[in-house]
Amino acid sequence: MRLIYLKWNLDDYKKTYTATYEFVHDYRDHRRWRHLDIMQFKTYINAKIPRIKTKDGKIESIKVPWASEGNTHTFLFEILIIDRLLATKNQSKTAGMLRCGFNVVNRIIHAASLQTLPAEYP
Repeated sequence: MRLIYLKWNLDDYKKTYTATYEFVHDYRDHRRWRHLDIMQFKTYINAKIPRIKTKDGKIESIKVPWASEGNTHTFLFEILIIDRLLATKNQSKTAGMLRCGFNVVNRIIHAASLQTLPAEYP
């Protein structure tokens, strides 16, 4: 297993949060996201996400650019799973090839299908 540790450059985020950003309040505990394998090693991104205090007193976590909120895998890992599913047409084989759980593959399928369905779909 390979771990990638990231250090935040908050100057980049000051541009995004200029209107509401006051200062860094604290950091969340380490979060981990599954990323693309590097040389047959499972690779994870570990980061402590800064929480900022806004001018109206609310405390918000900064959104990470590599994953959607609440996910435990990166966008690139999602794309790889979907590509493998299109090739294999089998969730169990895809999970075995990428060394992840069946439930991860299933969750990504459902999330991707919900994103592509029209809003008026029942």
